[in-house]
Amino acid sequence: MVPAFIVTSAAGLNAFSMTDQIMHFDAGKLVTRVAMILALGLALAGAWFTIRSYIGNTVAEYLTDDTGIEMSRRAVLLAPGDPFAHWKLGAVAQRNLPADQLGFAITELEKAASLSPNDYRYWMELGATLERAGEVERAERALRRALELAPSYAYPHWYMGNLLLRSERYPEAFEELRRASEADSKFQPQLFNAARGVYRDDVEALKNAVGTASTTRAGFSQYLVGLQKYDDGVALWKSLNEQEKRENREVGEEMVKALIVAKHFHQAAAISNDLVLNPAYTAAEGKFIDGSFEDNITHQTGANFGWQVTSLAQAQIGIDPSLGHDSDRSMRIFFQVRAKLETVDISQLLLVAPDTQYELE
Repeated sequence: MVPAFIVTSAAGLNAFSMTDQIMHFDAGKLVTRVAMILALGLALAGAWFTIRSYIGNTVAEYLTDDTGIEMSRRAVLLAPGDPFAHWKLGAVAQRNLPADQLGFAITELEKAASLSPNDYRYWMELGATLERAGEVERAERALRRALELAPSYAYPHWYMGNLLLRSERYPEAFEELRRASEADSKFQPQLFNAARGVYRDDVEALKNAVGTASTTRAGFSQYLVGLQKYDDGVALWKSLNEQEKRENREVGEEMVKALIVAKHFHQAAAISNDLVLNPAYTAAEGKFIDGSFEDNITHQTGANFGWQVTSLAQAQIGIDPSLGHDSDRSMRIFFQVRAKLETVDISQLLLVAPDTQYELE
C-alpha cells in the first residue's frame, strides 16, 4: 500500500465526511520526497541560524572590557546580523585599542547603528568614539541623532555637553550639561565642577551656567558653601521661593549643618528659619526658644536652634507636666547612676550679637 499524508483544512475539521475537504499527498513520488527533504532542510537551517544568533547575542550581553576583543569577535561571527553584538565589539575595541586603531571600533559601531538606526545607545557610543578619534563634526552629528531619539535621557545630553565643552562652545555646552543634571541628579556635582573649571570665581557666570531649575540652584548653593563661599551660597538659597525651599529641604538641612560646623551661625539660622514647620522655632539674636518647655523637647524638623536633647540610660530626660516655674511644665532629668556622670546632653544654640552682654535666667 502506498504511504500517504492527509491534510485537512479548518472546514474539513467541521465536515470531515466531505471528500473535497481532504487532500492526499503521495510520499512515494520523487517530487514529493524532494519537496519534503527541502522543507526539512530549510527548517533545520533556520533553527541553526536562530540558535547561532541567540548564542552570539548571549555572549555579547556578558562581555566586559576585561573580556578582550577576541571573544567580542566571536560573538559577531555567531550573530553577524545582530546590532548588539557589533555594538559590544565596537565598545570593547574603543576602550582597549590605542587611538590610531579606533577605525576598527568606529566601523563596528557604524554597523550597529545601521542595523538598528533607532537605538540611541549605538549613536551615542559612535559619537563618543568619533570624538576620541578626532572626528568632532561626525561625532556631533552622531550625538545629535542620539538626542533626537532620546531627548529625555541624561546620557546623550551629558556626552554632547562634554563634546561642546571641549570645543569651548560654553553656552551650548552648559545647556546640555544642565539638561543632563536635571534628568539625573548624579550629574550635578560634575556640572558644578565643570562650571567652576571654566568660570572660576565669577559667581554670576557660575549661576548662569547651572541654570534656573530649583533643584540645581539648591544643589549649587550647597556646593558654594562647601567651597567656603558662604555669602554666595546663602544668597543663592534665599533666591528660591518658599515652595522651592520646601522641595529642597534635605539640601537646606545639610547646608545648616555645614554652616554650624563652620561656625557661621547667623547664616545657618537664616536657612534654618526657612525650614522650620513651627514659627515659634525660628531663631533670632538673643532669643531663647521654648524656655518654659511648653512644646515637646523632641523639637520640630529642621529646628536646629531649639532644644537638642539626647536621653541616656543613666540620665533619662523628659517633660514633667505637673511642675513648672512660669508655666505648668518643666524639664526633668532622672538620674540612674551612682558614679560621676561626665555629661548631660542638653543644649540649645543661641544667636548673639558681637560686643553685647547678656543675662541668662
